[in-house]
Amino acid sequence: MDRLPSLRRRRVCLAGLAAAVVAGGCSRQADPIPRAAAALPPVAAPSGVPATPTTSQAERWGAEFATAIVARDPAAANALIDWDAIFDTATGGLGVAEPVRVQFIARGRESAATTGLAAQLVRAVLSGGDVSFVRGRTAGDECHAVLRVIQETGLNYYDARLVVRDGRVLARDIDIARAGEPVSATIRRYFLMFAAAQSSVPPAASDGELFHHARELQSLFAAADAADHTQVLEIVAGLPPSLREDEAILQVRAIAAAQAGPEEHSAAIDALRAACPNTPGLALACIDLHARRGEQEACLAAIDRLDAQIGAQFGAQFGAQL
Repeated sequence: MDRLPSLRRRRVCLAGLAAAVVAGGCSRQADPIPRAAAALPPVAAPSGVPATPTTSQAERWGAEFATAIVARDPAAANALIDWDAIFDTATGGLGVAEPVRVQFIARGRESAATTGLAAQLVRAVLSGGDVSFVRGRTAGDECHAVLRVIQETGLNYYDARLVVRDGRVLARDIDIARAGEPVSATIRRYFLMFAAAQSSVPPAASDGELFHHARELQSLFAAADAADHTQVLEIVAGLPPSLREDEAILQVRAIAAAQAGPEEHSAAIDALRAACPNTPGLALACIDLHARRGEQEACLAAIDRLDAQIGAQFGAQFGAQL
């Protein structure tokens, strides 16, 4: 039995968005003059505010963050992120010498302010991309804000885990669907690279592969940043299985493989599917694959899986635009 017309329209609209992103970014051009951030009321801080924010507070956080990015104001966006908590999570419990950890955090905080996540999102907007708030949601005892991101590498979703600290709602970490990991895990990888370069004491066995292959990983992500797709694929092929099956590395491989040819792209998606069969990152990668092939029904099926994993509300926003 055919789907409801409204659902079909929404899915076709999303498939069109995926195809546009694959073809080289969304059609909206960045405004030549930054837009002023909307005047949003501050979060109230009455006595006894719980550590977990309410859904309405999460919605306010999401609106403020997206507004700051679209207004090209990375400092305002960074002020909504608890970088202390993220760096503590990223660097804790690894057995790395404390002076090395302190030095890394100092450098990391400087990078976060100038070239980090918020600055990257601003650059995406300036290149014709978009960052928009989708919805607030609760998961167990946590409250989240979901953001949709459109950039050159494709469609993505950021899921901010929020806390109330000193009367302010802050993101204590942000899960990035296309990376397959939270920001703290990405920073942890860079911390291990840094520690290895400083000849610090190797961390716990669970992170030993990252530590011992820090040089290859540093070259991998440098090649990815430089869009050297051939080099990315060569480095990935030489990594040990435990690293080749890491979702973040599989996603880097998939993006590079898309430029190498259809067979290489299919093999990369198959590897991602085998290692991470139920993640939003796989659904996003499959949308790219099927859009490139012109396989509309398969693309729509991937969009449906993404709907189920992230939430259908984001799709309704596109349907309302038809």
